[in-house]
Amino acid sequence: MERSNHRRWTPTALLAFVALLAGGAAHADVIYLSRNSLVSINHCDQNGPCSISAQATTTGLEEFNQNLSDPGFGNASQHSILGPNRIMGNLSAGKTSLSDARSTMTVQFTLAIPTYFTSSGQGSAFFDGGSATAQLTGPAGVVRLISDQQSGGSTVLNFYNMTGLLNAGNYTLTLSAIASGFRFSPGSNVNFNIDFTPVPLPAAGILLLSALGGLGALKRATRRASPAV
Repeated sequence: MERSNHRRWTPTALLAFVALLAGGAAHADVIYLSRNSLVSINHCDQNGPCSISAQATTTGLEEFNQNLSDPGFGNASQHSILGPNRIMGNLSAGKTSLSDARSTMTVQFTLAIPTYFTSSGQGSAFFDGGSATAQLTGPAGVVRLISDQQSGGSTVLNFYNMTGLLNAGNYTLTLSAIASGFRFSPGSNVNFNIDFTPVPLPAAGILLLSALGGLGALKRATRRASPAV
């Protein structure tokens, strides 16, 4: 009898193959395209122009941790991390009457498949010219995750917890804490996290059921091919 050259799938190999396919279908890391972070303190003139007192920037994807202080004028800080499925940013800015302080971050990224997101954040701003924002822009438009802009001297605190579904595509996340205008400002702050979870694909379940059916058929074929003792 001629021996077949075709390699047979063993039950163990078949299950391993299906597990590999299902695991790959469920894994969807955020693909970061670019990141631009800035912290700055400016000395301002009531007639208009501002000059940079202190500034730090990054365009890399690595962790960014900066804390600037200019005695008598203000402070600005940022600690931000881009993780495999999480973006975290803590931003703050405070000023005296003749200065301008800013902490901003813009991250562009791609989602290859539909993905759930969960965000939690806190934003506060003080007096005229202060703002604390976090917003996500994508194929469906703008999602305002935190919005707190002051006018009139009051203090407002917003805390948002949001969940939703993002379609595949390109997105831009913008965070900012700004203390501006010609008044003393204790500061603007943004503390924000957004987490991403891939949508389970029905195909993974179909593959698993198909594999189980294939195992049953393989066992039956093996029994029929076994020689009688």
